[in-house]
Amino acid sequence: MDWNGVRDFLAVIEAGSLTAGAARLGISQPTLSRRIQSLEETLGARLLIRSPRHLELTDAGKRILNLASRMGDEANRIENIAMGLDKELEGSVRISATEMLSINWLTPLLPEFHEAHPGISIELSMENAVANLQKREADIALRLMRPTQQDVIASQLGEIGYCLYASRGYQQKFGSVRRLQDLANHQALNLMGHTSTANWIRDLFPAGQIKFQMKTLQGVQRGVEAGLGIGPLLCYFGDQNPDLVRVDVVPPVRKEIWLCTLPEVHTNARIRAVHNFIKTKFLSEKQLFKGESLRDK
Repeated sequence: MDWNGVRDFLAVIEAGSLTAGAARLGISQPTLSRRIQSLEETLGARLLIRSPRHLELTDAGKRILNLASRMGDEANRIENIAMGLDKELEGSVRISATEMLSINWLTPLLPEFHEAHPGISIELSMENAVANLQKREADIALRLMRPTQQDVIASQLGEIGYCLYASRGYQQKFGSVRRLQDLANHQALNLMGHTSTANWIRDLFPAGQIKFQMKTLQGVQRGVEAGLGIGPLLCYFGDQNPDLVRVDVVPPVRKEIWLCTLPEVHTNARIRAVHNFIKTKFLSEKQLFKGESLRDK
């Protein structure tokens, strides 16, 4: 049996379709379909009932899925152990972080890191979803929650504060917020969905006052800067923008931030170099991230 066939089978199941599985593996859908067919012929059993819009495990597929998952986990572990033995400061390192931190904080730091370590390339995944480190979706993850995955090395860097902000132009047009009750007279921006930040804004503003909703904090920040209303921003970015004013009748809301990697790859020289760089840079601005230091207005 070709062991790669097991990887292909798992990719289809985890992605939910042949098309998504092929995208995950970086191959075409017809190629993946042929590989699955070859695995079935080798095993002498059909594993999947597939059509353009439907994918279902056969009884044989269900019986081998658990074993295949264990094989996949062990294969990932072998790769991670081998990676941990690499002492060279060369190669790529994958970082997973939220869009806001990736674009506005990490990206501007990369030239400094690259100057110190020109042999290391960075793959920066800008997404709010939690990357699975065991499945090698990332080598390092910045997470705004305590990690729940087993066998993850996690260090709490500190806390990230969120506050309400308005542009100076908006404040001049609509007035300052001096009391909590004044929020009812102002229009607001919010995040879509039911995240803790989005629910916080809904509790502060009457529904009719939330005039704009964005998918990301990056979008909310652009809206606040444009004078659309009052919205939640990371204190780190809001306090350092001279065109914004913190609405300090509402105290900051804070979330823990964790830097995570796997023990097998933590000993890898290039991953350790990136890990230590991120940690050092964050700790040097820890109070700004927490939102304790208001700039002079």
